Amino acid sequence: MLEKVNDSETVLDRLKLYTGLSEIAIANDLEQKAEILRWLVRKNIENVDQIGKVMSKYYLGNLVMD
Repeated sequence: MLEKVNDSETVLDRLKLYTGLSEIAIANDLEQKAEILRWLVRKNIENVDQIGKVMSKYYLGNLVMD
């Protein structure tokens, strides 16, 4: 397991600049994506095509994780 040491201010500042999102919105987005990755691991989904389908559903708002 990785341990967070501190925030990357440069990356965070660039994300805020280019996305127009707040730090809280960026943190929420990253947490949603981390949850999807944990779900993929639990479901043993390793195939790039399957992962692509899952991410496509996520971005279209149609992803249902059971």
